[in-house]
Amino acid sequence: MSKIASVFVCLSLVAGCDLASEQDEFDQIQIDAEEAAALPPVVISGGVSADWAHGLPHGAVGYLAREENGVRRHTCTGALITPTLFLTNAHCVKFMEENAPKGTKFFVGFGDQGWKYQVAAKSWAKHPSYRGVTPDPYDVGVVVMASSLASVPVASIRRNGVQTGRLVDVVGYGQVPGGASGSRKLAIMTVTSNSQSFSMAQTTGGTCSGDSGGGVLERVANPNYPNGNTLVALNAAGTGCGLGTTSYGVNLSAPNIASILQRLGATFK
Repeated sequence: MSKIASVFVCLSLVAGCDLASEQDEFDQIQIDAEEAAALPPVVISGGVSADWAHGLPHGAVGYLAREENGVRRHTCTGALITPTLFLTNAHCVKFMEENAPKGTKFFVGFGDQGWKYQVAAKSWAKHPSYRGVTPDPYDVGVVVMASSLASVPVASIRRNGVQTGRLVDVVGYGQVPGGASGSRKLAIMTVTSNSQSFSMAQTTGGTCSGDSGGGVLERVANPNYPNGNTLVALNAAGTGCGLGTTSYGVNLSAPNIASILQRLGATFK
């Protein structure tokens, strides 16, 4: 299996790269992912897995939560790309790096029922080329879940991206007009740019704080789940909240991002 070190550090478009400086960190990420994948999945009892397995579109999109002083709060959004690898923004991972040493714990969860269905985050890494600008084409990070969750679908990625002018579904757990976050919402947006940096204009809604890492997904005619987990981008930033805003993201079909995701084990279609 390919090392995540080679995935994040040695981009396919860069010749003669040196893995030594980042090797230990990403080797450990790979070990963590392999160990977690070997464990039995966490099984959701009482039939509640139907929340995402039967009728909830885009069920591969989940959330990243933090626990501080016994209270869990929403942090970011993301999407499952293998049974134990959760794709999100690098700036979300940067937040984890800064706060984990203070004792903050992190969890990955799915579904539409508040803070249920969570698995602890075991380790994480951000793309070393991330610089924190807006838009940043390297605003990509990965979180290793301590185990998989039974019945949660894994997202695939559209190999050829999506054309400008097309509608996409943007799913996130960020703030709503009242200010609360942690509730799963869907906005329909129009693609305005699909180069290395991805941008979208509001159509029936927009993004806000907490939607970072949210899945930008291929629009499906039938909202009842079939073919509803094909990613084209990750939401990363915006000009404001809600209607009338522009959102920016990471184009997952861009060659230097797609090659990374393929080597991570993501499925393209």
